[in-house]
Amino acid sequence: MKVLTLVCMLGLLLPSSAMAVDLNTFKDVQFETHVDRVHGIAIEYPYLWGTQPKRSKNEIFRVADQRQLPSLAISIQPRLADLPLSQSAAAATQALGKDVTILSNKEIDLGGTPAWEVTVDWVLPVYGGIKLRNVMISVYRGDEWIVITGTDGRTVDGLYPQLVEALRSARLIEPTQQAGVGK
Repeated sequence: MKVLTLVCMLGLLLPSSAMAVDLNTFKDVQFETHVDRVHGIAIEYPYLWGTQPKRSKNEIFRVADQRQLPSLAISIQPRLADLPLSQSAAAATQALGKDVTILSNKEIDLGGTPAWEVTVDWVLPVYGGIKLRNVMISVYRGDEWIVITGTDGRTVDGLYPQLVEALRSARLIEPTQQAGVGK
């Protein structure tokens, strides 16, 4: 109550021009941007999502809705020399298990960087089976294989639109810091 009283008093002491907000210039912010300067990747994600603990040693970033779905993760691993980009996203889905159904498999452009995107349905074998849909975007940079994964529950309406927008917002940038020197 004391804090509220103090805030009200401060508001009363400020000139009315300091409290005025021009609603014509107000922009509804829907996305935040994560920039990883060590690994050289930037991606936007819905601002209501929170960062999550990494689930593997290759994972460098993970965010999710408070219910854990939808979620977005970025992992980096060594590039497999004999795996063409056109097969890389489908190869990444092998980590999901056996019963994976590929819905689409296509080349996309991430701000001038060629990438491959695959959308799959699969079942997580817990609690009698949880039906999920993943979009995996695969991109190569030098000896690195970068996989950006979006996971959502399977619905008739398809994927959460902001998840797809977030996945396709990924951009490779020039790494400017060395590993272990802050992000």
